[in-house]
Amino acid sequence: MPKLYGAYGYAQIASDIDQRISAGEFAPGESIPPIAELTRHYHVSRVSVCRAISNLCSAGRLRTVHGVGTFVTQGCPLSGVMLVNQTLSAPMQREPYHTIHDVVAGARKACSEAQIPLLLLSEVDVPDRYLRRDYGCILDFRTVRNDELGEWTRATLGGKSPYVSIGIDQGFPNYVGRDTDAGTRKGLNYLYGLGHRRIAVLTRIALTAQVPVILPRAGDFPPDLDLRLHAVHHSGDNPLDDTRADMAELERIFAAPSPPTAIFAGPDALAHSAMRFLEDRGLRVPEDCSVLAYCREVFRTYHGRRLTRVDNPYWTVGYRSVKELIRTAAGGGHTPGRIFVDPELSEGETCRRPASPDAG
Repeated sequence: MPKLYGAYGYAQIASDIDQRISAGEFAPGESIPPIAELTRHYHVSRVSVCRAISNLCSAGRLRTVHGVGTFVTQGCPLSGVMLVNQTLSAPMQREPYHTIHDVVAGARKACSEAQIPLLLLSEVDVPDRYLRRDYGCILDFRTVRNDELGEWTRATLGGKSPYVSIGIDQGFPNYVGRDTDAGTRKGLNYLYGLGHRRIAVLTRIALTAQVPVILPRAGDFPPDLDLRLHAVHHSGDNPLDDTRADMAELERIFAAPSPPTAIFAGPDALAHSAMRFLEDRGLRVPEDCSVLAYCREVFRTYHGRRLTRVDNPYWTVGYRSVKELIRTAAGGGHTPGRIFVDPELSEGETCRRPASPDAG
């Protein structure tokens, strides 16, 4: 007696078909029964069966060939993944804190699970030599200004290989990235929940982009929150000059008549600059001032102290990018679209409720 599923039981139908595949009832390369037969078997509408099949195609378990039928996939539908990044033209060991390390680690994990190779390429490699229909492509660029990057983007957008972009968030329909706005809201809501009402946001503006990494929007927070945005210009050419710029801005922040009870600093090493500034001036963290970091895993501590931080999930972005490429290649009409990975809040030792009675 077949199981009876409700009219909206496509998820249960997909699960049952998946179990039948795992049990060997439907072997790799073989077709599953026609939609009409599955409709009768599960006692549901054609729409429910089609949606169940679409879910399994998106998950890479089935592949539909138009006019022929739906088949159980034989392993991963991709033969490999290409990750193209500007910094890969030079040894990555020279930039131990670069985000590409996290992206590669996440992508490598997903490729390992799918048992396919990860090919690391740079902007100087010629796209025509590598773009193949059975390979997916991840573009991890921060700009498309030079000719090499333009060549890669044109070749990828005009080709038939599945692709996603990580670094370019302008004009790319398939984009996987971290949700900066969500990270900002999460961090500031956390500090507000602790009782902080005077919060300084210390962020960075790259001279090449002129765009703050953390930019709270007016109206997003309660009216009793005294939120002050302090943007530091970083050239990126000399780390010492960038640190001096951080310290000069922190000096201005604490020279104000009502200094903040909390600093939300990021990205990355800006939190270390804040910790060092407070330490040099004899201010205790978190007793005198809380510090919340917007940073990656590599900056999770300062002199052995665990920072309370909102983590930029570059590892998750790399991992998710490969998964989306596999789902696209599996068929079923899936496309990555625009996916924003929600940063996670990790509680450390650098935040607490303010002791000052006028903090609220």
